[in-house]
Amino acid sequence: MNKKSVSRYFFLLAALGLLETAVFADNYTITGKIAEYKSWAPVANAKVTFVYDDGGEISTTSDEKGNYVIKPELKKSGKLIVTADNYCEFKDSFNARDNANDLKYFDIKLQYNYYTYQGRIFDYVTLEPVKDAEITFVFEYGEGQTDTVKTDEEGRYSLNVSFGKNGTLQVIKDGYVDIKEKCSKQNSYYLFNNKNYEIRPVDETWTFKGKVLENKSWFPIAGAEVGFAYNDGGQVASVTTDALGNFQIKPLINKPGKLFITAKDFKTYIESFGPRGSGRDYYFGNYKLPHNYWTVSGTVIDYKTNNPIAGVNVSISYDKSTDKPLEFKTDDKGYYEFKVDIDKRGTLEFSGDGLVTRKDDFSARGSDAFEVWNYDLHKTDETFTIKGKVIDYSTKYYVEGAKVSFTYDDGGEVATETDKLGNYTLFPLINKPGKIIVSKDSYITYKTGSTRRNDTKDQAIENCTLYHNYWTLTGKIIDYKTSEGVKDATLTFYYDDGSQIDCTTDENGFYKITPENDRKGKIAITCEGYQPRREGETSRGTDAFEVWNYEIKKEKETYAIVGKIYNNNDKTPIAGAAIEYTAKDGTKVSATTDEKGNYSLEAPVNQEGTLTVNSKGFKEYKDSFSSYSDSRTIQLRDYYMHN
Repeated sequence: MNKKSVSRYFFLLAALGLLETAVFADNYTITGKIAEYKSWAPVANAKVTFVYDDGGEISTTSDEKGNYVIKPELKKSGKLIVTADNYCEFKDSFNARDNANDLKYFDIKLQYNYYTYQGRIFDYVTLEPVKDAEITFVFEYGEGQTDTVKTDEEGRYSLNVSFGKNGTLQVIKDGYVDIKEKCSKQNSYYLFNNKNYEIRPVDETWTFKGKVLENKSWFPIAGAEVGFAYNDGGQVASVTTDALGNFQIKPLINKPGKLFITAKDFKTYIESFGPRGSGRDYYFGNYKLPHNYWTVSGTVIDYKTNNPIAGVNVSISYDKSTDKPLEFKTDDKGYYEFKVDIDKRGTLEFSGDGLVTRKDDFSARGSDAFEVWNYDLHKTDETFTIKGKVIDYSTKYYVEGAKVSFTYDDGGEVATETDKLGNYTLFPLINKPGKIIVSKDSYITYKTGSTRRNDTKDQAIENCTLYHNYWTLTGKIIDYKTSEGVKDATLTFYYDDGSQIDCTTDENGFYKITPENDRKGKIAITCEGYQPRREGETSRGTDAFEVWNYEIKKEKETYAIVGKIYNNNDKTPIAGAAIEYTAKDGTKVSATTDEKGNYSLEAPVNQEGTLTVNSKGFKEYKDSFSSYSDSRTIQLRDYYMHN
């Protein structure tokens, strides 16, 4: 062995904690890993023993990683024995060794000393998993039993059983019949026996479901009592049907009996049933119960309007009976309903404040008869109906907010107002004559002759056309000369009695005024800067519509003088020439020609005058003008100037 080999050898021994032994003891070394046979998982705390053939032994235990080290003496043969909880014992022979430097690597795989039963436990009837069922394996010949395990939330269990022993697998749970199954011994540790069991309840029941319905309507009967009585005595606790008429009971198996169904106002139902042999048996039935009464119902309405009457007193009294009559009131929809004893006769009566009492006899009926009797009642103060529409005569629009009244000839009235569509409805008393009167501001009152009705179902249609108490005058005030609308001009209508109404023109000169019907008056138009205008007396009838346009003249009217100034020599226009017009009253207006020789000026109407033209380098020119009365006049005057 060279120096490097020696160094490596001592390093390895030091790593294993064997250096001191290798140097100073007469032992050799066996080392390795102890693991589970199939999974190779390390086995900790396994006892490792070397038993010498000539007697004596040494031992150690594996660490957390399954590693072990043992140092048998030199020149001694023996057996290596490994034991661990839940594992089979391992044995192997070793010959004697003479060299203290021998290092034997020996890995060991241990086999479990048990096999496994696993599975799930279910309720035989519901097939739901059973929690906390106890599972035990009892060995034969009084050799004891395994620890008991319990099923989890899902009914699962796992039980380990030692090799080579026959016995019985037991499943025990309070309230259930025990299960015991003989099982043969097994010798393979990796054997998994899957065993699922369905355990039957001690008091096993079968399921009886059903629905209880009304015989004719097939409506569900809620709150019906359902029971099952055994023929040999005793019964299942009764149940009541839910809102949909459903019920469920669970009789014991193998016990015949009778089904009982009772409900208020219904006849009792009874049916016999034989035994059932299994909790998985299931039966469903529909049960239709006949009533012990017949039903009368209906709606009470107003004879005139056909609207339902709420709060009417309704009563039933039986013939040859001293019992107090059954009483009821109609609901908000005028509806009533009575349950009448079968095979009885009697009287149905309707009464109430302001109503005429009405009675009706009825005869006997059979079970579950259902009849609808509707009644119309008269009121003590009944009315008939007047409907109509109120329309504006001129516009044909509906008149909203008009007062419509039926005024009785002997005094008093009923009244209403028209809606947005001009509709109204009145309910005058029957047998009382009166007049229909329609009124509204700015309209002439509408009246009919006296009328009456005798039947509450009569309906009169009276459409009314309202005429305004004014007529309409509209138009435009324009400037006489320009024909343009005059803004803020005032048009006044003076009535003969001295009163007046007026209006003002808008930006475009338009006006609108509404004088009263058939009242004579005069029209005056005034506006600042304009000559006042007055018109003769006039009047119009109801809803007349007139369009009158007026021309007004300014206080100082002028007419136009326009023309052109030329050079007489070359006939070219003269720019900058001064033009002045002098009226007879001394009024002067002037203008200057533009680049093209054009000029324009306004001269007073109704006056003669003189026009003078001057331009530098030219002789002055004068022209006389006559008097012109119309401001719309335009005088065209062109002039030729001499140097």
